[in-house]
Amino acid sequence: MSTTPINRKLPYIRRQNLEALISEAGSAVTLAKLTGTNSSYLSQIRNQTPTQNGTPRQVGINLAEKLEKGMNKPMGWMDEPHTFHAINHREQTAYEDFQLRFLPVFSWESLAPSREEYDHPDANRLPCPCPCSEQSFVLSMDSCSMEPALYEGEILFVDPAVDAEPGNFVIFFDPSAKRFKCRQLIQDSGRLYLMALNHDWPNRIFELNKTTTIHGVVIFKGRYLIPM
Repeated sequence: MSTTPINRKLPYIRRQNLEALISEAGSAVTLAKLTGTNSSYLSQIRNQTPTQNGTPRQVGINLAEKLEKGMNKPMGWMDEPHTFHAINHREQTAYEDFQLRFLPVFSWESLAPSREEYDHPDANRLPCPCPCSEQSFVLSMDSCSMEPALYEGEILFVDPAVDAEPGNFVIFFDPSAKRFKCRQLIQDSGRLYLMALNHDWPNRIFELNKTTTIHGVVIFKGRYLIPM
């Protein structure tokens, strides 16, 4: 019995083509409107948010067909690698202006509830491997609340200048607990929630309200492989 070979690069190819369509549309929200899809789910794919079984969310067949149809692409376009010479202005500016920034490393306790510029000259610093604003900073994940996406001890690069969108991992101040936390921003029926990915975590989901302040979006994560 003959079988069709599995293209192990297909998930990567589809994600790259998704990014190209987002650039073409101008934003993930606009792409979702043009193709009749969900911008929150597109963000989860871009962030590789894990499903319940722990595998990252991908562009499936049905979604690929919707994207192709909505953006007037031929059938199968999402499954083929393409070379793109144009990216949107924001991405182009970010990478043309990219400079290696050494960001201050903070403890969760040292962050200020009144969202201010985090620039302490005496803080330890780490280089950020991607474009970020001058207000960006670094934290070490302090719990297993976000596993399997973010593990305790992983290094989080946080940018307060990035607008938080559904699907992003965000750092926020929880006034009820009087401390900072990391959660995923999700949207359901037009309402925004903050969610811990660990199913065993207490009070996993609660609605974002006026008393909860988001202080930044996690733009990159890393981990020391050698004990420091």
